[in-house]
Amino acid sequence: MGSFLSEANSLCGVQLIDANGDGRKDLLVTTPDLSGYYLLTFQGATEE
Repeated sequence: MGSFLSEANSLCGVQLIDANGDGRKDLLVTTPDLSGYYLLTFQGATEE
């Protein structure tokens, strides 16, 4: 089984970026069915 990052890199339309400029990684999704970014919290959860 590969690591999360190696698996994530194989997915089209999913990236980790700093969406709001706070210096933390957020999840960016750009697919035909779903698009947007999700702020990752300290607890590892996401906020829309």
